[in-house]
Amino acid sequence: KLFNGNEVCLDPKEKWVQKVVQIFLK
Repeated sequence: KLFNGNEVCLDPKEKWVQKVVQIFLK
């Protein structure tokens, strides 16, 4: 599953996953 900036309805577990993804994409 790919994350985008418009996704706000994420599960708590997916939230940290998105954060890690954003860090890697920096």
